[in-house]
Amino acid sequence: MGMKNLEVVKRVLRQYYTKHGLPEIEQLERREIAIGEKSDKPVQRHLSFARHEDFLEFLQQKVPLSVHHSLAYYEAPWAPSTENKRLLSADLVLELDPDLQFESFAELLGYLKERALALVEVLESELGIKKYELWFSGNKGLHVYIKDKEYQELDPAGRLQVYFLFSLKNIQEENFLRTVEEKLLYLQTNPKIIFSAPELRFLKQLLRYLIKNFENLELINKWLAQEKLDKEAGKYRLQKMEKELYRNYLVVCRKIRTAWLRELGKEVLRAARFPLDRQVIVDRTHLVRYPGSLNVKGGFIKCRIEKHKIEEFNPFEEAVPVKDGKVLVEVKDKEKWKYYGISAAKNYVFLEANEAFVLICTGGAQYVRGELHV
Repeated sequence: MGMKNLEVVKRVLRQYYTKHGLPEIEQLERREIAIGEKSDKPVQRHLSFARHEDFLEFLQQKVPLSVHHSLAYYEAPWAPSTENKRLLSADLVLELDPDLQFESFAELLGYLKERALALVEVLESELGIKKYELWFSGNKGLHVYIKDKEYQELDPAGRLQVYFLFSLKNIQEENFLRTVEEKLLYLQTNPKIIFSAPELRFLKQLLRYLIKNFENLELINKWLAQEKLDKEAGKYRLQKMEKELYRNYLVVCRKIRTAWLRELGKEVLRAARFPLDRQVIVDRTHLVRYPGSLNVKGGFIKCRIEKHKIEEFNPFEEAVPVKDGKVLVEVKDKEKWKYYGISAAKNYVFLEANEAFVLICTGGAQYVRGELHV
């Protein structure tokens, strides 16, 4: 980011910190705070604040470009080494961080929304997790904060299991599906077959897929005919199997057809994978962006999203620190304009403040003149 753009962003942040501040997080006094004054990287670390008011005053004085906090709760968060900080517990955060390439920001956002809804559905239905928060990262990710206290106590090994369970990162598709199919076949004669947690999770997703697409699958019609079931009875049986899978998996798995696996396995497995950031989940000392603070790499603030409002969430309306004004900018990177769906007929363009701010932060435009109001 050039000096002129940096000055503009810092000016906006000075207003933003003064007018809105940042929200108080749980046990602020137990957290390490880190800031970056001229870049997104949190270079000034080991900060600690006993009171939220002191933290807000610090922000107004320093006007940092980025603000981060530790996932961990420490006995002495100001200590210069992790050992001396004395870790007590740590938040568990699942960060959706896709490694796919998207042609537009709208395409990325649609993907994040779909994956986030799928992930929280799994958390609710399979792990019984009801307390969680969804946060847009301000750039290309989405965070799911698990608020259940028992998950804060997980050690790195337990967190790694969570990562593998939801990312399915350690499996090879063909081998995995072949192994599951073989176990289903062996189970007919060998009641001692053991299924791993990822395998059971996959089978649960398979059953849920069958229930969701019950009316549209030819293999369902074949199964109903073979079992001499009408549609209502067949759907009820699948729903009962899905509900009882974890509780009585040996009985349920004997009823799962390998034909379902062969036809739908790859599609279901890919949908069951979530692109999660391993370090954020496993490393309890990891720093994450502070809620409400700017992600200068994306031009948006880290913003909470209610689950029932996620479909209509629009970062340009809800996650930009500026709200009104017209700004003249010079086009610098046309690909960025195209990515965000903003048109530019000339080299110098007047834009709404929210669009201008995002392009200024991301290097798509050079600020020329105009007011940006928080």
